[in-house]
Amino acid sequence: MSDSNVVRILVVVKAMVAGGLETYLVNVLSAIDRQKYKVTIVCTAERENWYKDELDKLGVKTITCPNPYSQIGYVHRIGKIIRELDIDVVCDFRSDFSAPTLLAAKRAGVKKRIAMYRNTGRGFRPDPLRNLYVNIMHRCTKLWATRIIGNTGKVLDAFYPGWKDNDKFAVVYNGVDLNKFSPDVSGQSIRQELVVSSDCIIIGHVGRFYIQKNHIILLKSFARLKQEVENIHLLLVGDGELRRDIEKQIKQLGIAEYVTLAGVRKDVPKMLAAMDIFFFPSLYEGMPNALIEAMACGLPIVASNIPEIVEIITTELSEQLIDPNDVTGFVEALRKLVTDKTSRKKMGFVGRTHVERHFELSVSAEKLCSYWAAEL
Repeated sequence: MSDSNVVRILVVVKAMVAGGLETYLVNVLSAIDRQKYKVTIVCTAERENWYKDELDKLGVKTITCPNPYSQIGYVHRIGKIIRELDIDVVCDFRSDFSAPTLLAAKRAGVKKRIAMYRNTGRGFRPDPLRNLYVNIMHRCTKLWATRIIGNTGKVLDAFYPGWKDNDKFAVVYNGVDLNKFSPDVSGQSIRQELVVSSDCIIIGHVGRFYIQKNHIILLKSFARLKQEVENIHLLLVGDGELRRDIEKQIKQLGIAEYVTLAGVRKDVPKMLAAMDIFFFPSLYEGMPNALIEAMACGLPIVASNIPEIVEIITTELSEQLIDPNDVTGFVEALRKLVTDKTSRKKMGFVGRTHVERHFELSVSAEKLCSYWAAEL
């Protein structure tokens, strides 16, 4: 380290697109001591930087360093960046695909090499060739990382059974800015934008339009509930590769009049404030930022009972967790909340209190920084 008062950190992500990981990273960077930690972000794909304005204000530089399947060129390029910036810590958020970065860091003499795992799924359609490639990456990541961190224990379970017996591994839960995501935020302007009356119950979801978010079951559940309850509206915030499939499903179910696709938004706290119930039926997750943010806003939840969500939800809300393929179960849980304002208020209070106790942003940022600054 050339300056004993500064820790220089290279953070590697695929791209700074709108999403849970990227939002979490920006939140952490806003909470840390930027006099002590100087962070540079490397994106391995050339995509629009959704968070450019926020990162500019934080003084965080972003560099693009393409990472194709042929890794030789990437290892050379990222190694050059590491040396030029005199990096002390490399922290790659791409799970098993961290391996080439970790190799470059090891060759450059970086002693703190961290691989971050944030999802129980591998994010690709398996085939023999891909499986072989990822298995090699997995072995190399474990070999070259000095620390492996998951955002839940279940994430580490999925990749490293028995991790609890190894000091190399750690869990750092996501954190939420409780001032930004709060029951005190008003969503009235969003309701006006949607032309939804104040007495209409808005069921909402925030998430990318990817298969893991389970939008098809979400839509089927809403359509079934709509047959029983008149005064409800569905608000979907996000976008992604499945948008056309989702639009087609909405038309087939005959619910287009009662569904709003809001796209990707920068005013997510206001979008959440406009909702009455948060519906999150994911097939798999890491630690879902959107769910924690909704709870921080005092929203009652209905979510899937996958292990990654069960780990982070208080037992007082366990009845709100349903099998991700159980449309009937989701409809019953939603109906109870739609028809009972008292229950909505009570469950919203329980969720907010749980987030305050366990998922405050400064705590998460401090814990991550402790690994960045720790002596090996």
